[in-house]
Amino acid sequence: MLLMKDQAKRCGEAFLDTMRESNMISAQWPQSALFRDYRKNWGFTEFDEVLARLRITQLTDSWPFKPLAVSGQTFANFKPRSSLEALALKVYYQDTNILDAHGQLVKESEQKGDIDGALREYRRGPRKHY
Repeated sequence: MLLMKDQAKRCGEAFLDTMRESNMISAQWPQSALFRDYRKNWGFTEFDEVLARLRITQLTDSWPFKPLAVSGQTFANFKPRSSLEALALKVYYQDTNILDAHGQLVKESEQKGDIDGALREYRRGPRKHY
């Protein structure tokens, strides 16, 4: 699991560096900015990371990443390993939307007394439902 997180961080850095080099973002973009800095300053939460991993799983669940015979079967057998993965699946299957999901996480964090967690989720996006 730690290896996957490290790989995800490096992929994030590579993606943003490529965007800078392709002039898709400002040329003043810091070349060696660390992923955690992006995450801290851009309102990227652990839930967003789980959503991103599920999306990558979906994108790589078919040809050319897998043979046609087994394409599209990952989510048929997918069992959430955490409450965040279960909530992310609800967003994926459109049983809820991302704003409502973040709102739910704000409320859960507040109920647990995790004010920092609630604040991170609250800062994440539009405050429509909080």
